[in-house]
Amino acid sequence: GYITEDEGRNVMVLGRGKLMRQEILDTAAPNKSYQMSFYAKFTGVASVDVKIILRMRFQNNDLVYGPCTSRVCNLYERPLRTKLRGAGTWHHVVADEFRMFGNYTEWDGSIDFIIFELVPLRLPTGAEFRVAKFEFTDDRTLAPSTSLSPSAPPTTLMVKNVGYIVKFAGEFRTVVHKPFQLEQTGEPIP
Repeated sequence: GYITEDEGRNVMVLGRGKLMRQEILDTAAPNKSYQMSFYAKFTGVASVDVKIILRMRFQNNDLVYGPCTSRVCNLYERPLRTKLRGAGTWHHVVADEFRMFGNYTEWDGSIDFIIFELVPLRLPTGAEFRVAKFEFTDDRTLAPSTSLSPSAPPTTLMVKNVGYIVKFAGEFRTVVHKPFQLEQTGEPIP
């Protein structure tokens, strides 16, 4: 995907076979309820199926009372699976509320990762799916630490609608908003 502006909004544009992905292990709060929303717009197709998946990979040391009965557990939360209709217009999408994998800090073992993915399904060649203003809807979520100049250390000031462009291997990968904290991997969007 790539970043562009659409009707005054910074948007992530995803084509066929592309998705938004973010590692969120460092910022996820165990056993906390989350609900997220975003704006979506698509072209080149009459409707599009969209899903959000969170995946946790856990190295399990307790095969009897642990979260699963194998050495490696792959746990999933699926807060959104919907079909959007009406190409060319912005849709406000709100996912179901979900709890972040229970209190996994009390489990015997270690977490390899927690990955967030937003996936537009079965886009045809030439179709585009645009995502803007991705955010968590509850007021209990704090904004991430921010630093608007590269030489200044991050602060704990509250800043609304802070977004980060994430680049990997020289390509734009995603735009993330609070409460995701990127450790020296992104740049603030004004």
